Amino acid sequence: MADDSYQESYDPGDLFEHEPSGAVFRAAHDKTDSCEGCAGNVSNQMCDVLPIGCNLDQIIWKPFNIEAKVLAVTLRLEE
Repeated sequence: MADDSYQESYDPGDLFEHEPSGAVFRAAHDKTDSCEGCAGNVSNQMCDVLPIGCNLDQIIWKPFNIEAKVLAVTLRLEE
């Protein structure tokens, strides 16, 4: 189910905040066209909290604040 708060498109440098956790992610250019290095690759749950369509925008998401890093590590350890 898509969240209506997502933008239609993202550019490198754009920020996305996951509201419940306060985790902020920064969009970066996807140089590999494979989503390598994206925070969403940490786990399916992480990918689910990030905006859909990032591959269409040719971006990946990087943790921007400590909350985003903690969320990524926590989800990774749960899998």
